Amino acid sequence: MTGTNVMLIGISLSRTIQSYRRAMRHTLMIGGKVRILLLDPETLDPRAQGETLHVRNRINNSLQELAVAKTEFEMLEVRLMVNEPACGMNLIDADSPAGLIVVQHREFDPVGEASPIIALEQKDTPWYIHFRNEAERIWEASMEWPQAGNWVERRRGRSPFVADFGTDHIAAIGNCRSALITGVARNELIRSNFQVFQRALQRGCKLRFVLIDPESPAVEIAADRYYADRSPENLQNRIRQSTELLTDLRERTDGDLELRYTSCAIAMGCIATDTSQGGNPGALFLEYYTHQVANEPKLILRPGDEPEFHSLLREAETIWSLARTVGPGQTTTP
Repeated sequence: MTGTNVMLIGISLSRTIQSYRRAMRHTLMIGGKVRILLLDPETLDPRAQGETLHVRNRINNSLQELAVAKTEFEMLEVRLMVNEPACGMNLIDADSPAGLIVVQHREFDPVGEASPIIALEQKDTPWYIHFRNEAERIWEASMEWPQAGNWVERRRGRSPFVADFGTDHIAAIGNCRSALITGVARNELIRSNFQVFQRALQRGCKLRFVLIDPESPAVEIAADRYYADRSPENLQNRIRQSTELLTDLRERTDGDLELRYTSCAIAMGCIATDTSQGGNPGALFLEYYTHQVANEPKLILRPGDEPEFHSLLREAETIWSLARTVGPGQTTTP
């Protein structure tokens, strides 16, 4: 797949993204444009099992990879469809005389590869024009990802609670100009997305973290209340590991990263992106720490979700303002 203007349409595109990663990267590096359109994983029942769960996971895996790529390439655009597409489409320089459109019929319960797969060129008009125009209509009817301004309105009336954030919160961090992250240890978030945070800092993003002070009584409260299988000592170690990772991030990038410790037993973890910036719409990704239950209820709020949005944002900012700054390499209370 070579070209300067590429559009890919499919449900998860997991194989396509893997197979054409190098070609897509080449297109983006030479200043070309890549548009990718996937099925919105939130349209699939998060409680479903079997094939539905498998498809949902594949979409989220694709979004995870695209979230990282979007932090590096501005000309990579990703959108989500509410309805499953009737066919998969790869469009390469579709507006040029040498354009190519590959259409794959979504066959019901295929034995092997879904078929037929049809390659169309400009000489194959009117079908070439038909599929090119259909692809553009699907693109225009889809939702930008992540944090599009029309996202809230298009999803209005749906519950803000989700079983998991998928990759929305990672993509939001990867593309925002500022983020405030509060939580107990945030060890898994930092370890799993170290490169996302690194790229964010390198492009000038401001990151603020608030973790529970490992030397404060709040650690015992958190271990007892939130983590039935975790000792205070284990939790202290996770907080210190997170502190070391954040210190490493700050030293590697010389970026705008600040860490603070709170002695408050935080009841809800928060990732607030671009809530103090103009331009991009802000978002709150919230996790309520239930009493000794592994799966915390999750909530996504946008500025239009009043009064909850600003109430919970103020709480996060208050926790930040009352927390103490942790200097480079400092993991204990002075």
